[in-house]
Amino acid sequence: MASSNPPNASARPEPLLPVQPTISPAPSNPFSQATPTSSNSTPIESSPSISPPAPPHYPTLLPPLANTSAPNPQLLNEQLQAFINDPLAFGRHMSYIKGLSRKASIALETAYDTHHRIAYGVLPLIVGRIGQEKGIFSLLVDNTNAGKSTSIETIADKTGIKTFYLHTLLSYMAAQNMIEQEATFQYRASPTTSNLLQPFTTHGLPVFQDVLLPAFYGIWGAMNCGPLAPFEGDTGFKIGHGTEFQEWMNRGSNAGIRDNFFELLKDQWKFRQSCHTDKELIGKYICRPGDCPTGLLVVDIGGGYGTTLLQFLNNHVTKLVGGRIVPQDREEVIEKAKLKLTKRIETMSHDYFKPQPQTTQGAGIYYMRQILHTNTDTDCLKILTALVPA
Repeated sequence: MASSNPPNASARPEPLLPVQPTISPAPSNPFSQATPTSSNSTPIESSPSISPPAPPHYPTLLPPLANTSAPNPQLLNEQLQAFINDPLAFGRHMSYIKGLSRKASIALETAYDTHHRIAYGVLPLIVGRIGQEKGIFSLLVDNTNAGKSTSIETIADKTGIKTFYLHTLLSYMAAQNMIEQEATFQYRASPTTSNLLQPFTTHGLPVFQDVLLPAFYGIWGAMNCGPLAPFEGDTGFKIGHGTEFQEWMNRGSNAGIRDNFFELLKDQWKFRQSCHTDKELIGKYICRPGDCPTGLLVVDIGGGYGTTLLQFLNNHVTKLVGGRIVPQDREEVIEKAKLKLTKRIETMSHDYFKPQPQTTQGAGIYYMRQILHTNTDTDCLKILTALVPA
């Protein structure tokens, strides 16, 4: 419990952040929909189907401490406990605190600690996906919302996983703060449990495991390490999957993960929007409809479901009035994009290895985001060469 009158306060250097005079205990049900009466508690979304709001942007720096500041473990403990109990009270400095906490978490590492942090780095991804797809997280959230914990026997009955395996699995989840262990073999949902049921993570974890992990492993070969040394110009994706990204995405058997991939790209915009949609940056290059001979303002090459162009509309609605904006992608992607976009946005199926058709030549901007990095250098040259005539 933080105190407003700690001992020897007069001899203490000015704290990094103000000590909270009182810290209210965490509510017994962290997923309660009731509005808390204390300013030190904040309701957490109870429905995993509701996306959390995009986090605000905070200043990244705090005023530096004087070089003469002496270590003060007691003050540090008080401030950490204050932060854990009420993180939103420190919101103005959140980005700085996040970066500092990451450095602090490894400051005392031994070689043994570093080995386990790096070597087991992929394990949270696998365990998190098991929790999603086996229904462990949704079961815990439902029961926590109802004000009760969940026994290991109940989880075994609902998921079909043997208790012997669950013991190790749930212990690891609790150690990673994915869930909370309330008592021996009794578990509750944590705020992280709810996060792991949001669309961003339910789309993201499968994409990272099925699409990116093999490609990450392929980097080993792309750097000419070990038995996976590639042919000249091969990407990590081709080494990991045996084919290039676009060919892999076009396979009918990958339709489900392809949908997750595009949904993940869309979800990312809620948290980290591209700098390329900034009003000051793009506003300099978008011509007004009257200034473009063709009236074609923006063509988004490989534009997926059109999320980028929706943001263009939001940021530059006055400049885009009357002009044409067109996302291009493979036919199966465009068919789904049509269901998600307004009539204000045209759609066109197009192979970006081929020249632009006559109807999309002479645009003010040809825009490519997250396109070239999935192709080899040779294919990147083909893509750009095909665009030159337009």
